[in-house]
Amino acid sequence: MFKIRVVIHRCISGNLNIFEIALKGGVNVNVQNPSGHTPLHVAVLNNNEVIVEKLLENGADVNLKTNAELTPLCFAKLRGYTNITELFTAFKLSMNAH
Repeated sequence: MFKIRVVIHRCISGNLNIFEIALKGGVNVNVQNPSGHTPLHVAVLNNNEVIVEKLLENGADVNLKTNAELTPLCFAKLRGYTNITELFTAFKLSMNAH
């Protein structure tokens, strides 16, 4: 449970160094909190493009939904974060190229 809080908190605070240490420590990037938010949901909600990109590079599941049935992409679109929606599109395209 501690690792869950660390990763989600780092997504909120944007502390990239500690976030990367947690990733290297093997933290599960797809862990969900009681409301179903993953670190990717939190990073999107905070419009943190750098952390979103790091999560995607480390296997974050873009299809996981919150308890309200919302994906990270839904949050980006609802909030008008075009930079994040474009990042999801670019990531999807790069994944399809492999």
